[in-house]
Amino acid sequence: MNDTIKNILENLPICAYITDLNHNLLAGSTEFVKVINREDYELQDLTLEDIYDKEHLELLKAEEEQVLQTGCSYEVERQVIFPSKSFWGRVKHTPAKDKNGNIEYIIVMYENLDPIKDSEMQKEYFIETLTHDLKIPTLAQLRGLELLKSEFVGGLNQEQQELVSHIEDSCEYILDMISMIVNTYRFETGANKLVYEKFDLVELLFECFAKLSEIAKEKSSFFVYRTSIKKVIIAADRVELGKVIINLLTNTLMYTYKNEPIFVDINQTKDQVEFIVTSRGILLSEKECMTMFDSFGARTPKYSTIGNGIALYLCKKIIDAHKGRIFASTDGEKFNKYTFILPGLTVEQSDKLCNLVAV
Repeated sequence: MNDTIKNILENLPICAYITDLNHNLLAGSTEFVKVINREDYELQDLTLEDIYDKEHLELLKAEEEQVLQTGCSYEVERQVIFPSKSFWGRVKHTPAKDKNGNIEYIIVMYENLDPIKDSEMQKEYFIETLTHDLKIPTLAQLRGLELLKSEFVGGLNQEQQELVSHIEDSCEYILDMISMIVNTYRFETGANKLVYEKFDLVELLFECFAKLSEIAKEKSSFFVYRTSIKKVIIAADRVELGKVIINLLTNTLMYTYKNEPIFVDINQTKDQVEFIVTSRGILLSEKECMTMFDSFGARTPKYSTIGNGIALYLCKKIIDAHKGRIFASTDGEKFNKYTFILPGLTVEQSDKLCNLVAV
């Protein structure tokens, strides 16, 4: 074995070792020696059978077989059990080859993921507690407002009715914000899984138009679907994609000039589906286009509201989960564009995804 590799391995600040193809230990890091309760000088007289129990050894051999078959590194996350320590870890097997390209040794490295898992659990507990403590009083306020509007506790004059409606809108906005925060967090942690189904994207678009029609009227704006295609059948998560469309249209409404149309185009080819929202409003710079969908808040002064930023970031997470792309662009003169592109799926791929409960 190359002395350089051995010296590097022995001084690695992580748990790692190297074996030949007969499972004889050749060298190990200081951390590895510590967790197996041995001394440095003992390593070269040991095999993997001397360290691991039968079950763990079978796991290692199966993982090693992946390396031998492919000639490439193999990585997996699982429970790691050493004589003096156990943890949830990332295990990486890397082949070391001779001059002819044949695998001669295998280097195994362990990364302890327990601190990361603990941090994720604390973060999840914080998010759940925060959203619960915000949601319950907000729902209680909405219930109280419903009683006021029903005049169960007495009649309301016109000004009082308008005030109650404004407060109700604010409460609904808070609930939407809570939902977006939770949804975004779940996509980040991989807890949210897409549920694929076949549906008409144009039909979904017009449903979104209807939901936002009153807001569009308040903004003195209106929606225009410009594409001649009347049906665009795709396989995707309809609910999540609906959120993307609603958020993009809401964002566009917020920054479109009054009395201006908001155009939507949908183009479908064999390879992809392209959804484009175009509007005439506050122009974006090139830098602003690049950061529009960055995490938790569009990093531009023009798009700086917290709720808006989370909504745009959520759009990106949903499109990413669909293996697509989302981005903003501008012609530098009049119009801004917001585009998401989804990969085109074959009939077989669509059927396979739609037959799965979760992907």
